[in-house]
Amino acid sequence: MIMKKVLRSVRAALLAGSTVLPCSVASASQEGMNDTALPDLNDGNWYETMHTDFTQIKNMAQLRDAGWAPSPHGLRNYEYWCDQMIEFTGEGLVIHSERQSDHQCEICGVSEGVFTGGIETRETLQGKSSMLFSQAFGYFEATVIIPRGSGMWSAFWLQSDACGQVGNRGEDGSEIDIYESSFLRNHPTKTGQAIHYDAYDAPFYRSKGNVADVGKNLYDGEAHTYALKWTPTQYVMYVDGEIVWSTNYGGVSKTPEYLRLTTEIRDSGWGPYGQKIGQFENHADGTNDFVIKEVRVYQNRAYEPHIKSPADYKDKGKLYMGAMIGSSVVGGILAATALGLGIKAVVKKGKAKKQGE
Repeated sequence: MIMKKVLRSVRAALLAGSTVLPCSVASASQEGMNDTALPDLNDGNWYETMHTDFTQIKNMAQLRDAGWAPSPHGLRNYEYWCDQMIEFTGEGLVIHSERQSDHQCEICGVSEGVFTGGIETRETLQGKSSMLFSQAFGYFEATVIIPRGSGMWSAFWLQSDACGQVGNRGEDGSEIDIYESSFLRNHPTKTGQAIHYDAYDAPFYRSKGNVADVGKNLYDGEAHTYALKWTPTQYVMYVDGEIVWSTNYGGVSKTPEYLRLTTEIRDSGWGPYGQKIGQFENHADGTNDFVIKEVRVYQNRAYEPHIKSPADYKDKGKLYMGAMIGSSVVGGILAATALGLGIKAVVKKGKAKKQGE
């Protein structure tokens, strides 16, 4: 009990300068934000920073010239991300998902498994990453056809290499999930969004999610547009031009982030937002395909003065963990001291009783 109290007090003191909100809690001031309308991209303040028409990309070389690369090659979780699962077509870039028993790839290193993939504006080769395109703030939109297979979901998200840093809330880099498509089985009119920051492990990790019902089937095999307006004070997310969520959870990231469009598969039967997604099955009719048609990114001149670098923030993870370990030692000493005193008291009482006899 003493140790727990010490831990709580030390951790509270450490985090006092970095307000942390539980996953499901948000104050009225956080959610009471204005300016949730789609941006007027022709008002003179906005300018285009990236435009990729994937129907015109014919091969990997052109993909890299456009600022994109396959997501890190190899085991992702249950599934493998493999470059071989990417196909260039006149309908867009297609990410296939398939269970195979004769897979031939030196990097994956297995012949049997479940294979899928993704693309992003960061390239990772032999464990080393290089940024192809990144941006803080602006307007980001992707037009895609989401996969309709069970046991899987697709996502459009932004991430920073600084997401693993601790102690600055989400300002030094947050994972921004613009959409995740884990609702096919029971809620095909719904879509999920989320913000994650302060690494991905306890005790510092924080996240907040949202589920929105857009009133139409998003798994209809048609293209839909998912978008984010990221300002210095808030995130606003849209589906087909309609707002689905606005938040400033984590204080809003101030550092450049790269774009990711990926597919994930799980064998547990469960996906994001507590959704039952079933078991993955092969389909030869394109049901499992994730089709990426177009991505556009814009910047706003008024936002640019607010951009920061991850180097502007200090990672306090080791400091926090060291203090917590130290407090555990102190708590252990206090507990051992209290136990020792208790034992001495019992022994002394026993001796006194024996002498009295």
